[in-house]
Amino acid sequence: EALESFMLEQPSVCAWSPSVFSGYTDWPASTRTVGYWALAPDEQLRTFAPSEALRAFLSAGEPPIYIGWGSMVAGSTRAMTLLAVEAAMLAGVRAVLASGWAGLDLAELPAECAALHEYAAARIHVCKEQVPHEW
Repeated sequence: EALESFMLEQPSVCAWSPSVFSGYTDWPASTRTVGYWALAPDEQLRTFAPSEALRAFLSAGEPPIYIGWGSMVAGSTRAMTLLAVEAAMLAGVRAVLASGWAGLDLAELPAECAALHEYAAARIHVCKEQVPHEW
């Protein structure tokens, strides 16, 4: 009980727009909804330097599509990786696959799917670095 009381007294900030959800009426006065946090696009671009591997992939063929879920994790890493690579293969496109919080990785492709492995090796780049959307 003492810990709960202590925690309720601590300042808390909620990083979403109050227009989306302003909070519950029973939240303590120390809790504030303050809006989204983001670096300005020019600041993101100023501090970003793509890896040599990403630069090489981008310059090695037609422009790729981007596939990523950001901080979302839905199902397993294996299922999400498989879905992304199969979608790119069915569409016949090159793709930059953002690893994201789900940890997408071509090593997750089932060993028995030789065609997917071959396609991924030639046409998919898994990007584990953070890349600004504006880039």
